[in-house]
Amino acid sequence: MPKQLLRLSPIALMSIEALEPDCDLKLSDSGSDVQRLQIILKEMELYSGALDGEFDVATERALLQLQRTLNVSVTGRLDVSTWYSLTECAEEIAQ
Repeated sequence: MPKQLLRLSPIALMSIEALEPDCDLKLSDSGSDVQRLQIILKEMELYSGALDGEFDVATERALLQLQRTLNVSVTGRLDVSTWYSLTECAEEIAQ
């Protein structure tokens, strides 16, 4: 498990749990799921932007790094594969 995930706060872990498994977040999307993703990325020290719920280039760059860290397909989208790997790590931390 990536070391960055071990440092996640309860808020970030709740953000992971709140993400929908069928979410497919990408550049130009916006909303609460994007904001949850930004919280997670910020806590992992991959993102330093605003927690504004706007999936911008900075969010995409951070997500690309997260995907490399999780060893999943590097797509720049929060897809099912990335969601699954992220939630699996969160479940391990919670135990």
